[in-house]
Amino acid sequence: MKGLTYTISIIILWLLVQPASAQMMEEFKGKRGPINITSRQLEAEYEKKLITYIGDVVARQEDFTLYADRLLLFLNDEGKGIEKIVARGNVRMVQTTKTIICEEATYYYEEGKLVLGGEKRVTVTILPDKVKK
Repeated sequence: MKGLTYTISIIILWLLVQPASAQMMEEFKGKRGPINITSRQLEAEYEKKLITYIGDVVARQEDFTLYADRLLLFLNDEGKGIEKIVARGNVRMVQTTKTIICEEATYYYEEGKLVLGGEKRVTVTILPDKVKK
């Protein structure tokens, strides 16, 4: 809980010094390395252990990039790690030769499970690997 309080305090302090139109950026440690998240706006709800990124959200980790209108990052009970990540609105996930497009994507962090959905169809594009001669 102390770590979450510290993280939120730093975020709030940083937000107070930044201009309103500045792009928000945060980095979390994931299983495969750091997750870098940028957005136009950031909201933190301490009691709910929820951090919400709003507007032009881009989350990058190694060769994986996620784009969305909104990203909700739910912290675990200790407030030190990620429980799940929910991306909403114009979700596009790109990894090397794979692209997934949908309205909503939920990633359950500990389980490593990804659930895709929304009112529109889920589109998965896998391009063939380039053959080296």
